[in-house]
Amino acid sequence: MTRTLANMMLVRSPLTNAPYSPDKAGDFLLPRLTLVAVDALAAVGEQFERAVHAIERRGKRREAIRELRALDDRILSDIGVHRSQIPAVVDAALDRQDADPFSAARVKGHLQS
Repeated sequence: MTRTLANMMLVRSPLTNAPYSPDKAGDFLLPRLTLVAVDALAAVGEQFERAVHAIERRGKRREAIRELRALDDRILSDIGVHRSQIPAVVDAALDRQDADPFSAARVKGHLQS
């Protein structure tokens, strides 16, 4: 028995296992492809959201590193950071911010949007 694309795309009745057909009253043709497309679009949306988050995070990271590198060594030592530790300190701070959805920076950024 050869399965055609049309047969694979039809939603089948749970009672008779027969495909729904448009010529019967109350029945309809609903392609499975539509259900797969919805899942695919949701996955694409999640990937897009992750990409946007990564771009925003990269920008925040660059800005924070630039600001900390602009400080002199005395001020850095006052806050307990050696110049060589700046990238690691910024990464740790961004990780904490990502882990806490109610952090002040995230709430402030959300309210500004």
